[in-house]
Amino acid sequence: QLPLMDVFGIDLLIVDDGSTDNSVEIIKSYTDTRIVLLQKEKNSGIVDTLNVGLEHIKTRYFIRMDGDDLSAPNRIELLYAFMENHPDTGACGSNMVHFGTATHTTNYSLDPDKIKARLIFNGGLSHAGSIFRTKIFKDNGVRYSNDHPYMEDYHLFLTLKDYTNFANIPDILYHYRLLDHNSSIKNHHTLLQRYRE
Repeated sequence: QLPLMDVFGIDLLIVDDGSTDNSVEIIKSYTDTRIVLLQKEKNSGIVDTLNVGLEHIKTRYFIRMDGDDLSAPNRIELLYAFMENHPDTGACGSNMVHFGTATHTTNYSLDPDKIKARLIFNGGLSHAGSIFRTKIFKDNGVRYSNDHPYMEDYHLFLTLKDYTNFANIPDILYHYRLLDHNSSIKNHHTLLQRYRE
């Protein structure tokens, strides 16, 4: 059961990128009509998968999440409340804990100007831990891009910065799993060069 879905009118949109385990069977075992499964014919990568999700979003906000990460129980509630009270904000993140092969906490600036300025060096807010205002994407044709490999999140924020304000709240609401097969781990040695490009 997903009680928060009743409180906030949440849709749970799941995009299956050609999984080879029993994920689809597990998802289909639920009968809640607010759980929407989108099955791709074959695996085509994270960028295409994110864009498939974007095309089907009908809610005022969206929060994305990878299948192996964890959310704090009050994540949706706090991010939703912030967006409702800050209509000029198009993306809001939170602090984040990394766990798995390494453990550390990332704290992000709460100053909207510093968040954007931080994009000169790297991300000013967590893509995985953020909530987004759907209208910003729909009105401006914003999509994820394959132009810069393994940096679709960074490219997204560089695009969004021209259309909206960013924010962070100080709570730790997202737990990001670090494993040796994560693209961010496997491609870490080329990170600085990709930022420069």
